[in-house]
Amino acid sequence: MKKTLILFFALTFVSLTQAVTIDECYRSANENYPLVKQYDLIEKSKDYSFSNACRNYLPQFIFSAQATLQSDVTDFPEEMQSMYQRAGINMKGLSYDQYKVMLQMNQIIWDGGTTAAKKRQIEADAEVKRLSIQKEIETIYSRVNQTYFGILMLQEQQKQSLNLKELLLSNLKIIRSKVKNGVAIPSDTEFIQVEVLQLEQKQVKIKNTILAYKQMLGLLTGQEISESEVLEKPQPIELQGENKRTELLLFDSQIKQQKSLEQIIKAGSYPNISLFAQGFYGKPGLNMFDDMLYDEFSWNAIGGIRLQWNLSSFYTKKNSLNNIGLSQSSIENNRSLFEWNIKQQETLQRNEIQKMEDVKTHDTEIVNLRTSIRKASESQYKNGVITINELLRNINNENDAILTQQMHDLELLNNIYNLKTTMNW
Repeated sequence: MKKTLILFFALTFVSLTQAVTIDECYRSANENYPLVKQYDLIEKSKDYSFSNACRNYLPQFIFSAQATLQSDVTDFPEEMQSMYQRAGINMKGLSYDQYKVMLQMNQIIWDGGTTAAKKRQIEADAEVKRLSIQKEIETIYSRVNQTYFGILMLQEQQKQSLNLKELLLSNLKIIRSKVKNGVAIPSDTEFIQVEVLQLEQKQVKIKNTILAYKQMLGLLTGQEISESEVLEKPQPIELQGENKRTELLLFDSQIKQQKSLEQIIKAGSYPNISLFAQGFYGKPGLNMFDDMLYDEFSWNAIGGIRLQWNLSSFYTKKNSLNNIGLSQSSIENNRSLFEWNIKQQETLQRNEIQKMEDVKTHDTEIVNLRTSIRKASESQYKNGVITINELLRNINNENDAILTQQMHDLELLNNIYNLKTTMNW
């Protein structure tokens, strides 16, 4: 009854303990990577830049003030001044000291597409930065694979060493009985005891190594993984699909980025059309004749429409566009090189997967034969046909065959998930 209760509580605990999966580790590693914080910074920077670009179509105000002293001013000829004086008009003329306090407003109507091109450039720049970070983050997946499958392999060794220890202890009871009955020598028990002690040493090493690996996986994922937590053995996945590496999206965004720069250069060679208005207080004003008579400060205003065309932009337009064309060609070359390298890596990993599948074909048969040999050896030892050394060798051979089978399974899965990471499926 007591054993039944213990088993019940043990099964209940195991059922309540949710195993850690490799997909959860990928997700946690992605969320925990320090560079993730850059996403918000990139988005805020993009919003600020985008807002500034949109304000190009807001009215632009310029305030200025000036005072000048001139060596000469516009004036009437002496004959005209004499004529005005005879008519009783004292024409003072413009003063040599002039003053102006002015507020000017400019409102762009059409800027040749510069603002629209800048908006596209801001979006493209932000996308390039985001994808660059995502590319860096995805490099951590291979480290997750290495650590995760390392733990699974160590746990399999730990499990098999416990099974081997149980088998050795079972045989130790039989040997002690034979020694007690005088049909085996006492040193036979010592052979088994040494094997058990060596196994216990190995178990301590494996346990400490598993703990270290779990701590490493915890650092990668930002999740504390306790010593008792179980890592779920991943399921095989379909090895079909397109290359979904973030680098390919990054190359597309870099091309888009160059095209936006190209549009800015082209827009810079188009004329700009804008409305303008000026209002100023000073002297002389717009009515020059009135200023010549009275030499007083006055309020003045002017408004209109303006076309401006920076023709000097054509000096460098062709070379600038050629440079952008070279940059685009360089990006395409980098894409081709990347795809070639990934194809090589994919081919090697697929070959490794096929090799492991071929190797595994005889694992079950080898284990069955080794188990049969071990059982026969136990019977032969009981009957005094073989020595304890031969029995131990066959027990260890069976253990090695079982462990090798499990390692082949995990190596195959590891290669499959490495390919998954390579192709970003």
